[in-house]
Amino acid sequence: MHPEAERLDEVKSFIVELVRRGGEALSRDAIRAALQEHPLIPLCYRSEAPDLLPFERAAKQKNFNKLVDEYLIELVRDGALVYDPSKKGYLG
Repeated sequence: MHPEAERLDEVKSFIVELVRRGGEALSRDAIRAALQEHPLIPLCYRSEAPDLLPFERAAKQKNFNKLVDEYLIELVRDGALVYDPSKKGYLG
């Protein structure tokens, strides 16, 4: 398996475990917050570096948010997670 695909699988597994461990619907923002510190998220998506200019930080955060959204869409499509609109969160 390609290293990038392995990393993607590990991040997806982390998201599924995080949601299932919580026992109740987990919001996209909570998932993003947990992933922000995850070592498998590439540095190009990290926005916490102190030497970043505000527009650079905003761009990195926007890219990170899009990445997490893509992961969540794939997990819902694959049946690993379910989005509950009434609770505005994901269930395992």
